[in-house]
Amino acid sequence: MRILPATLDLGAALLAVPTTGTVSIVNDGLAPWDPAEAPSLGGADAAAFAISEPCALPLAPSVLCTIAVTFTAVEARPHSAELRIPSDPAVVVPITATVRGVRFTPASIDFGGVQPGDSVSASVAIENVGVEVVEVPLSVEGAGFALNGGARAVPLGAGESVSVQLTFTPSTVGAVSGRLVADLCEDDGCDPAAELSGMGALPVLAIAPTPVDFGAVAADSTADATVTLQNAGGAPLAVSAIALSDPSGFTSISAAPTLPTTIEPGASTTVTLRYAPTQGMAALDAELSVASDDPATPNATVPVIGSTPGPGLVATPPAVDFGTLDEGEALEIDVSVRSSGTAAVTIDAIALDAGTGFSIVGALPPLPASVAVNDTLTVRVRASAGPNDLGGRDDVLRFTLQGAGDRAVPLSFAGGVSGCVPTLTQAFVDISNVALGTTESAGVYVSNAGTTPCVLASAVPAPDLTFPPELTFDAAGLASIAPGGTGVLSFSATLTTEEQVAGSVDVTFQNVASMRLTAFAAGVIPTLFSEIDGVDLGILPAGCLFGEQAVVLENTGATNQIITAIEIVPPGSPFVVLDAPGPLPAGVEAGKKEVIIVGRVAAPEGSYQASLVIRGSANVVRVPLAMEVSAPGTPITQRYLAPSAAMLDVLFIIDNSGSMYDDQEELATNFPLFMAQPQFNDGSIDLHLGVTTTDCDFGGEEGVLIGDPLVVTSDTPNMASAFADNARVGTSGSGDEKGLLAMQLALSPPNVPGINDAFYRPEAALAVVIVSDEPDFSPSTPQPYIDFLRGVKGGGLAEGLVGLSAVLDGTYGTDYITAVAAFGGMTLDINTSWGSQLGALADGLADLPQIFRLGDAPTAGVAVTVDGVPAVGVTLDAPNKMFALGTKAPVGSLIEVVYNGACSPP
Repeated sequence: MRILPATLDLGAALLAVPTTGTVSIVNDGLAPWDPAEAPSLGGADAAAFAISEPCALPLAPSVLCTIAVTFTAVEARPHSAELRIPSDPAVVVPITATVRGVRFTPASIDFGGVQPGDSVSASVAIENVGVEVVEVPLSVEGAGFALNGGARAVPLGAGESVSVQLTFTPSTVGAVSGRLVADLCEDDGCDPAAELSGMGALPVLAIAPTPVDFGAVAADSTADATVTLQNAGGAPLAVSAIALSDPSGFTSISAAPTLPTTIEPGASTTVTLRYAPTQGMAALDAELSVASDDPATPNATVPVIGSTPGPGLVATPPAVDFGTLDEGEALEIDVSVRSSGTAAVTIDAIALDAGTGFSIVGALPPLPASVAVNDTLTVRVRASAGPNDLGGRDDVLRFTLQGAGDRAVPLSFAGGVSGCVPTLTQAFVDISNVALGTTESAGVYVSNAGTTPCVLASAVPAPDLTFPPELTFDAAGLASIAPGGTGVLSFSATLTTEEQVAGSVDVTFQNVASMRLTAFAAGVIPTLFSEIDGVDLGILPAGCLFGEQAVVLENTGATNQIITAIEIVPPGSPFVVLDAPGPLPAGVEAGKKEVIIVGRVAAPEGSYQASLVIRGSANVVRVPLAMEVSAPGTPITQRYLAPSAAMLDVLFIIDNSGSMYDDQEELATNFPLFMAQPQFNDGSIDLHLGVTTTDCDFGGEEGVLIGDPLVVTSDTPNMASAFADNARVGTSGSGDEKGLLAMQLALSPPNVPGINDAFYRPEAALAVVIVSDEPDFSPSTPQPYIDFLRGVKGGGLAEGLVGLSAVLDGTYGTDYITAVAAFGGMTLDINTSWGSQLGALADGLADLPQIFRLGDAPTAGVAVTVDGVPAVGVTLDAPNKMFALGTKAPVGSLIEVVYNGACSPP
């Protein structure tokens, strides 16, 4: 018997992934080999090995047979065994194997229920269980799951481990699954992975019982009722407030959870209400209200009812606040009491407890007075402020009832003041999150509650404290504060370190003691950035209300950030935020972008400057805003920044559902018409063509480019043929076509930056062409995808840098039509021989890098300059509100166009 090899080394196998090797046996004798026992395995780790393919016996002379041995590692250590071959003498083949790979801890993560748009994070430990250093390529599968920092390779030494953060941000309601994958083996399905699951869900507040009924409760006794607040939804429910309103004053909340509180799905908490009537009540009319983040009923209410036999009295209003009264000022208010019990009530006396500052106006009815059920009696009360009432007054209007206790109505007023009376809401301001190397400002506000102006005497740094050089202050806003007015002490902070600084200023007004105002400031390393330096809406006549621009905010950090506020400063400026992430606070995932659309409102003639202020958890972003409003009938001036004009990326998103075979062929066979565009062949446009599908379900492309080559470029031989092969994407994709979502996924992390980087060039013009015969089933309305595409190129003024066109069914493709219209693109009817029109589509895309959109349709010509020099060869398309340059402008040059529009006829 001849055995090959003499020893079998299976090398380094992935943990839990079978690895197979073979041993060959040759019968070199003259008689058949037919042992009484078949070859078998033995040795220390024989249990980890198996004979997956035995040798066929008997073995004839000069014949070879093969034994396959499979190793499946369950432990991270070297393994050994032996293949025992019965012969004379017996033959033993030593078998060895080592282990490589990684282990995920935990092996599965359930993120639970999360509201669409919200994010939940979790960490996973990755351990190298092998004996060698390994580069672990990590990626995430499944919609809504993301690896913080994006897909990447993690180096791990033998036995080392590292923790990574995952985020789940569902976009729709429903169960979602995915995987964190370590791409370590070549075969499909063998890579180590941690299973991910979660659910896009909403919290649902269920309150029981409804109504809360105390039944009949005797006077001077109490009854309790338990109200259950249950989360009947699939995401945590945040309860922020619980309140009880009751004009009778007989009910109260005797027990409730500490607020705010969170109720997990399926869980509940209780609230105890107490009814303690002291008089008769024919029908209790109270209401329990619960504020939560249940999107359907954020302010839920439950009636609280009951009754008490006997006479009773309810006052309206139950308490009277006369407000602030200056010395010598008086005010009269009526107090009505209603017989609210089940029997007539007899009032024995009506009087004020103290009688100082308050008086009863007019004569009272003869007492005792009987008031029938539901009848009312009115008493007018007068409050008068005297010289000793600067601190205000309190009293009680008391109705003494026969055999039913009394009904007390609290009365109060605040004393008026004279002179300057500076007041503060708070004596400090926190200028937090100052990006290092920048300046942020904020103010402490002072109000004048007096009757004469507050005139500033001095504002100086506190003499007993050191005022830091990183802070400055400006007291001009406190120079004179009118009665009832407000002034501001402005602080500015310019920081170069992350240490906190504090400074105090002593402010003194004439004839008033000084007050100390303080500012705190802390620096942060910024991670939120605007991709444009400013927004200039140009010169717009008073009758023209168009004008908007996208501001793209990018999180360049490695962790998610939160936008806490988006505002125009100063308030009242004629700028407005038209669209923004929300509701606030809103998250910006690491490496991702959000788009904020800024526009204008009507304003008088003049020049306006303001700032768009985005306050984030990491830093504050300020984007200068500018606009000039000219007289009606004067020309419109719009300004643009010229994009790159030499490169064009065209992304085709092709429906790969079962009905698309013919249309894929229509595109593939007619694509030479597209490539016949002269600028695609004379070298004036450097072209990139990419293809993905409308399949965004788990296992679909989800925006990842497909084809070979992955990107067809101007350097690809026979471009039309190469693209045609890529365009035949097949017909086995999802029937829930999501073309707009596929567009966003293809141009967002982890695909850009990521696997689609070879296609996408930040400095190139971008066109998207969607081909589908069905409606768009993307989870959002078209507007968020329109905003996304506007922001892909940084929201620059030259919106022509981005285009969108579609081949669609006019009956079903209404969302696609809406999106295409926003970019002035072309739509082709998929129910016709549309391939013949690909040349016209190519012509439009070739002009894309030099097209600029106007806010209004010009009534005559346009005057265009590039960096102040008149442009030549300008083509105007007035009905479609656009113009094109005859010669492409240098990248970054300022293009200015002046014209009269329909909103400003000359």
